Amino acid sequence: MASTTPALPKAPGHLSAKARKLWDSIVDRYDLEDEGLATLTLALEALDVAATARRRLKDDGQIVEDRFGQLKPHPAVAIHRDALATWRQLVTLLGIHDPGDDEPQGRDRRGQYRPKGSASRSRKGTT
Repeated sequence: MASTTPALPKAPGHLSAKARKLWDSIVDRYDLEDEGLATLTLALEALDVAATARRRLKDDGQIVEDRFGQLKPHPAVAIHRDALATWRQLVTLLGIHDPGDDEPQGRDRRGQYRPKGSASRSRKGTT
């Protein structure tokens, strides 16, 4: 009998190609429920906003001249900063960490997420 593995949720179409690839990677490694998928969508939207602001800053520079000839930070500096802060907050909320981290990850007793197939780990020094 063939295995019937449920299909992974597809990335929202409005996300960039890079964000959709990251979506696929995360949903492949984590068991996210509906609220987790909604949070992941918001996080990836923030990442796309940050990337757009970064491209604008690359073209225009981080400092611009206002109508009075005074130098000031480009408005995209704040957009980039805020979008990255939102990304970090939402990813932390989901409990998604760098795959290179050696810390336990995923959904534990406190509701944090753990990668698919990972068993809960005991604390060091305990049996």
